[in-house]
Amino acid sequence: MRVVTLIENLVYKQGLVAEHGLSLYIEASDKKILFDTGQSGLFMQNAAILGIDIKDIDMVILSHGHYDHTGGLYPFLKKNTKAKVYAKNEIFTPKYHGQSRFIGIERNEDLLKDRFVPIQEVTEVCPDVFIIPRITIHRPSDTHFRGMLVKQGEEF
Repeated sequence: MRVVTLIENLVYKQGLVAEHGLSLYIEASDKKILFDTGQSGLFMQNAAILGIDIKDIDMVILSHGHYDHTGGLYPFLKKNTKAKVYAKNEIFTPKYHGQSRFIGIERNEDLLKDRFVPIQEVTEVCPDVFIIPRITIHRPSDTHFRGMLVKQGEEF
């Protein structure tokens, strides 16, 4: 398995760019996987510098529906026409910080058509690579959800 950081908050190599968020490139079991897409398409610039052709990526796995992990999805899907997108259906539930700052991802049916694969249970997406969509939080003090809201209809 090979894992390459495409974008995160810091850079350690001259010429690469950073932004708040995360995107990892993973090679496993003859598959090329994009794990999260940062907050914009900047991860693709870093991929090119690192010699990674994003058109060769087979699948995208999205960890959760915040902009800093999904914001580069649609720029990516415009350049890569084959990758399937794996995530929970709830990834598109509107998410906010407070009641005014949208921090989620909109659902773009045109770009997701025939490419979105909803995951609701533990799923092996290729040999030895699993998506675990529900992880129980045993110690809420280990997380921080202060100010994080989900909007359903008109209710937060």
